Amino acid sequence: MKQGRETTQEERVQIAKECIASGKNYGGMALKYQVSYTEAFQHTRRLLYEQISRRTLDYALRELSGPHGGFCCGQDADSDGVEGKYYTLTPDELVQALGKEGADRFCQWYGVTASGNFEGKSIPNLLGIANFDREPEGTAALRERVYAYRLGWTVLHRDDKVLTAWNGLALAALARAGLVLNEPRYLDAACRTAEFLAAKLTAPGGQLLARWREAAKLQLSWLAGAARDYPAGHSFAMLAFEEELWPTAELVVTAQTIPDELWPFLMNC
Repeated sequence: MKQGRETTQEERVQIAKECIASGKNYGGMALKYQVSYTEAFQHTRRLLYEQISRRTLDYALRELSGPHGGFCCGQDADSDGVEGKYYTLTPDELVQALGKEGADRFCQWYGVTASGNFEGKSIPNLLGIANFDREPEGTAALRERVYAYRLGWTVLHRDDKVLTAWNGLALAALARAGLVLNEPRYLDAACRTAEFLAAKLTAPGGQLLARWREAAKLQLSWLAGAARDYPAGHSFAMLAFEEELWPTAELVVTAQTIPDELWPFLMNC
């Protein structure tokens, strides 16, 4: 980018995507941005965007997917009563997990230092790496070992409420990524999500329930987010599947069941 030239809107979007990617912000709302990364990969074929799409969805499937077929709200940020403890590391802890050589490589790549960047410890990140989409060979294996090491500390508490709006985002993200990345397991997960929404979060009259929780009373209430995100997710999913592969995922939100005041949200989704 030449000095003195104003950046275009497209360049600003790309810069924003790379800033988010370098920080590796995962979580429930990350699914909203994941769709953008999949679309960015579809148009640019840049490997970075495919990596972020896959890692975000893999995180959601591994950490947030419930046994019932829907996606839970998220995970607590604190463990052992300490905010952010699970997500921070020190060089000494990494030596225990990876050995000296592996720890040095991990620390150098992810900016883990003795002084830390959060209350004396380090949140791994790629903010200081220029070409962070070209990670050194073996880095993925080191990440998996660190993940296993952290699981030895504690398992983060999971908020097991299932929100219709967020599951609409998950449905859209999985369906779009399954189609663009040619990944059958994402399409399978999209099917499971849609079937769950139809079975557990749809009232007999066709209205969407706002949320669901095992052994809890269903609550019938319209939310703008649910009305906006679920139909959008279903629309993406229908594009990703042949009709015969979608036996129980009918479009349960119809024009007759959506209140008039919510149509502006749908028109902009």
